[in-house]
Amino acid sequence: MGGDREGGDGLSEREIFARERAEGRRVFSAALTGPRFHRPDLICLDDPIEAIEVELTTKATRRLDEILRAWRRAVGGGQFGRVRYLCAPKVLLPVKRSMARTVTDAVIEVEALETGLPATMSRR
Repeated sequence: MGGDREGGDGLSEREIFARERAEGRRVFSAALTGPRFHRPDLICLDDPIEAIEVELTTKATRRLDEILRAWRRAVGGGQFGRVRYLCAPKVLLPVKRSMARTVTDAVIEVEALETGLPATMSRR
């Protein structure tokens, strides 16, 4: 991403890792249970900051539920303004079911990822 996205700058997962390492803390990662964290695939540095997850394969139900709850806490705590899931068609329904189970649909947006990136994002 690195600035090519209309409307703001962004960070790839590799850039997120580097930034967190340089700052010595988990600035863009959501806290899971215990000492574990989950790093998003992309960050849009607009105001407010948006975490973006690209789901191409189905995660285990318990793991996905835990991640969604972590995102809910991160949004509720002001770490992010919103979280968006871009899902391959076969993953869309399991993510929506997990959102219903975890009551996270108020803070997480989900959309189908047909091919490539959504029109609001550009490729480098």
